[in-house]
Amino acid sequence: MSHVCLLAYIDLRPFWFAGGVMAIAFLVGVRWYLNPRSYRFSRPFLWATFVWTLLFWIPMTVFVGIEKELTFDASWNIDRTAEASTVTLTYVDFPEHHEIVRSMRIANWLNLEAPKTVEIVVTVTYDFGKVRAYGLERVGDFEVNGTFERQNGNPPWQAFR
Repeated sequence: MSHVCLLAYIDLRPFWFAGGVMAIAFLVGVRWYLNPRSYRFSRPFLWATFVWTLLFWIPMTVFVGIEKELTFDASWNIDRTAEASTVTLTYVDFPEHHEIVRSMRIANWLNLEAPKTVEIVVTVTYDFGKVRAYGLERVGDFEVNGTFERQNGNPPWQAFR
């Protein structure tokens, strides 16, 4: 596993915040070192840290981790050659894109009751307006368990923007 992949799982925001506080402490300390008699260390440090906290965390809480549920129509195809039935869901509006789900219960439901196109629900997560992640949530009325049932897909990224 490369270092880049490992860093994708680590939230770096606390480190950025702590780095900013250390930079403030350094700058205030340099100012105090240059003129110790006419400069008090604690008050500017506390105010600068307070302002840094506001400027850092308010945008993070407002613009990071925004989730939207998007609904698409998808045609389906079942491959029963595997252990569990593999269902390929192809986006109707984006025929070159698909999702793959391995689930006997979804395959059985599609075979018995579903029309040729079904509604799928995708949850998309945005950070500062850019797509961070997506996940297939539902196929028709069935919740999709991402750990066991969902496999890699080829989502229509342009529809998520």
